[in-house]
Amino acid sequence: MHEISCFPGLYILQHVFSPFLLPGIFLLCIHAAGAERPNIALINADNLGWAEAGCYVQKKINTLNLDKLASESQRWVYFYSGAPVCSPSRNVLLTGKHTGNCDVQDLKRVDARENWRDLKGDWPIRTATYTLPEALKKAGYTTAVFGKWGIGDFGTTGAPDKHGVNRFYGYTDQKSCHTYYPPYPPYPPYLWNDGKKKMPNTSLPLSPSSTAPSRRGKC
Repeated sequence: MHEISCFPGLYILQHVFSPFLLPGIFLLCIHAAGAERPNIALINADNLGWAEAGCYVQKKINTLNLDKLASESQRWVYFYSGAPVCSPSRNVLLTGKHTGNCDVQDLKRVDARENWRDLKGDWPIRTATYTLPEALKKAGYTTAVFGKWGIGDFGTTGAPDKHGVNRFYGYTDQKSCHTYYPPYPPYPPYLWNDGKKKMPNTSLPLSPSSTAPSRRGKC
């Protein structure tokens, strides 16, 4: 196995990958049609700060799997995030564009009085926006995304199936991810299996007693 670590929270693995699904995790798997081309897995962790993994400076929490991956990889120390929040940074990551030239430049704000059930959680990218999955598909790869997409729900111009993704299973927007845990039972997260909504989410969330009542509370 050979890995190339691009920056904390983003890894490109060659020759082997293991699909998984977690809230806030984006996993792009690409299978090569030709034997001479490697399989690729790109892993992007939502809101993972550069200092939050043990392979950098963090010493309080064990991140053994990330540390092992980093020990077998190139570990970079100079890098930039396209934006400080999820959707715009994913737009940058999947298009290679500067944030100022991206379709999505901020999170979609939701008024507390609005009905979350009927709202899309993120702004979609445009149909004409060219993405990494589209480029890889054009090069002969079969692509799959597992986890959080974040740049367009199904039924919009930013849907995964409109941007080169052959197989999708996961969340399409921040609304579904951010209501994964209590106290949001009235707004169950939607899992999408390609273009079909899978509901309710069969994953077991934390019990209400496990949530912190404040920043000083205990988890």
